Amino acid sequence: MSSYILMLCEIKLNLNSKIAKINMKIGYETHETIHGDPTMNLSKYSEYFSQYLTRCIKVLINSVN
Repeated sequence: MSSYILMLCEIKLNLNSKIAKINMKIGYETHETIHGDPTMNLSKYSEYFSQYLTRCIKVLINSVN
């Protein structure tokens, strides 16, 4: 089975006010029938990505000041 998760991310950082606005679009595509709900995996991966992205932004903002 081949499947793909596509995550597009737009980040707007205001380093002066230490505010980040994030817009994420996430899609899932599979080429074969899979068992279970594919959105559960999608939700898991998007949560992991969000946590990683948040850590990266915090490091970036802290390194600037």
